[in-house]
Amino acid sequence: MDVVIFELDQQYFALPTQDIVEVLDPLPITALPFAPAYVDGLVNVAGRVVLQIDAARLLEMTLVLPITQGSLLIVTTLTATVAVHIEKIMSKDFINDDALCYCVEKNSIDASPLQIKNKEAMLAEFQWRDKVVLLLDTQSFSLERMPALEINLNGGQLLGSMSRLDETHAGGMENNDDFSCLMIECNHEQYALRLHDVGEIVDALTLTPLPHANDEIAGLALLRGAPLLALSLRRILGHSLISTELQMVVVEVQGIKLAFLVDKVLGIECFSKNALQVAELGLELEGYLINKQGKMAGLLSLDGVITAQRLEQYCQFIVQNHIEAKLDHTANKQRLLSFFVGSEFCALPLHIIERVEEYREYTDVPGGRAELSGVVQVQGAVTPVVDLRSIMGLSTQTAVTAFLVVRLSDGVWAVMVDRIGQVIELPDTDIESVKHASTEYITAVGRLNGKLLSILTLEPLSLAA
Repeated sequence: MDVVIFELDQQYFALPTQDIVEVLDPLPITALPFAPAYVDGLVNVAGRVVLQIDAARLLEMTLVLPITQGSLLIVTTLTATVAVHIEKIMSKDFINDDALCYCVEKNSIDASPLQIKNKEAMLAEFQWRDKVVLLLDTQSFSLERMPALEINLNGGQLLGSMSRLDETHAGGMENNDDFSCLMIECNHEQYALRLHDVGEIVDALTLTPLPHANDEIAGLALLRGAPLLALSLRRILGHSLISTELQMVVVEVQGIKLAFLVDKVLGIECFSKNALQVAELGLELEGYLINKQGKMAGLLSLDGVITAQRLEQYCQFIVQNHIEAKLDHTANKQRLLSFFVGSEFCALPLHIIERVEEYREYTDVPGGRAELSGVVQVQGAVTPVVDLRSIMGLSTQTAVTAFLVVRLSDGVWAVMVDRIGQVIELPDTDIESVKHASTEYITAVGRLNGKLLSILTLEPLSLAA
């Protein structure tokens, strides 16, 4: 089993690599009232609003990890995607199934040296670098495991609470007629936006006033280097009272991103189709939603709030608003060549690679070094061959297709790999050094488009010469 090993308060944990779709730096977070203590709030992941869960709090540890530190593992459970907040990634490794000691009874891990109170989250334990590592149950982060907390006054329950779902859908999936909404407050009144209309939630940014703009346009903000037109939802809905607009809800209309300024975000709520009461309320509202406490919230119609006429007026104040600017062009980057060794996604520094050769049979060298698989002729020169699968402890039953010809301090080597990837550039901020790895050939873990890859070093070959 491939696992990602991470650290929390000098203790080690793991999750299956197949359940981790991305690794990200901490993101801006929106607090979610009435959620369990281990839920940090809501974050935006590639335009999708997901829950962020504090792993240490879920495990009932004493560690208090600031939300601006550590890393986020974007984890897919059976019913949802969540962001799991951890302290530090240690390594990505392969663990044999026979090395796993499964917890048939949760109390069987009480003898473990790790100080964990939440035994229900544990699946198995194994030894790694003389350390005890607990393999966590991915489903412990699912919404179905989350206690259903009533949202007093503001209504509803946290999305994923089983009691709001029809009994025939007890497996955790929403009824086809159900829909989810982001609940917001504006001028002391509650409103709802369909969740699929919401792109991002951020705290109110510094606004630059725009000359000749009407009262609906609060100003121009800068979000990740791109201009963002901020609109006062209070003004659009015709409220005259002045309120404190502290948060922004980012939406997209015809490819243009806009932000509604609201007083606060109340949370996410799931409604049945029958909960919507349609009324003649003008273009801005589809109708009213009624929650369990009988409270009413106006369901906003995005097309009605941002009409074609309004959008035309707004567009004159938008300069390339739909283009996402790239951040930090000056960041130091490393150029690497990616490739696969078995199922392991790896990379080597580009500057040590002289060429790529098609794989061909090589000559065995009896009694040679342990790292030496044989020799092969490369451009007329006899070149030692090293099988990365063997020295990394991976299966050698995969199909090798290429040699990477690399130049080290002691000469040229031909490195066997299964498949060549591409030349990539990784900023230093997306590379984390690995303190403890299953092999001395892994020096760091990189993040490429949310995927993990092992960055290798071949210096041990030179040192062993």
